[in-house]
Amino acid sequence: MRLNLHDNPIARALGRLCDLVILNILFIICSIPIFTIGAATAALYTVMLKFVKDEEGYIFSGFFVAFKDNFKKATISWLIILVIGLTIAFNFSITGDIGEITGLQWLQLVFIGIFSLFSLILMFVYVYIFPLIARYESPIKNTFVNSILIAIAKLPYTFLLVLIHVLPVIGILFLDLETLVMGFTIWLFVGFSGVAWLNSKILRKVFEAVDSREDQDSTDLEVDLTSEDD
Repeated sequence: MRLNLHDNPIARALGRLCDLVILNILFIICSIPIFTIGAATAALYTVMLKFVKDEEGYIFSGFFVAFKDNFKKATISWLIILVIGLTIAFNFSITGDIGEITGLQWLQLVFIGIFSLFSLILMFVYVYIFPLIARYESPIKNTFVNSILIAIAKLPYTFLLVLIHVLPVIGILFLDLETLVMGFTIWLFVGFSGVAWLNSKILRKVFEAVDSREDQDSTDLEVDLTSEDD
């Protein structure tokens, strides 16, 4: 009697874990130049969105084909987000001087509120834009607009996606050195792919709702989204 590993839940779980480790390593390697983080993220989600639907595919070839196909759009999008993020961070760094210079503490709070809002909007864009690039064919401008529109339309999912991204960063502040080293080691193997896997579970529901609504009418989005899976 032949043993079918596909029917063995333990074997399937180990296989999935190996896939996550491979994807995590590929993502880290392809993100090292920094400016390629966008393309690496889009490639990761291209594979992961199929992964959560149990669609069979080759990890290596799927990742690198997506990396190449989405390189230009994902890289430009990433650089735009990076520049905006650095600008917001710089403005946050000087808000502490506003109160001292002007003597108006309320003005400092106003600027903190404004930049906090900008940060939240940027985070909304960030959690959607690379999955959108991975899933749909659309110009860069429309992809940014659609990221904001979907984020607002699916606000509960959006906050959950943001939380998944932010929690590991917050957790670092409360870890001792030994736990931090252990966590960093685990993160090197499954951290990025694990986050992408959790996000993709949520994004699958979001995109199914978007596709269903788009079939009825396309007014909720800036442009009609064309699925790359079609």
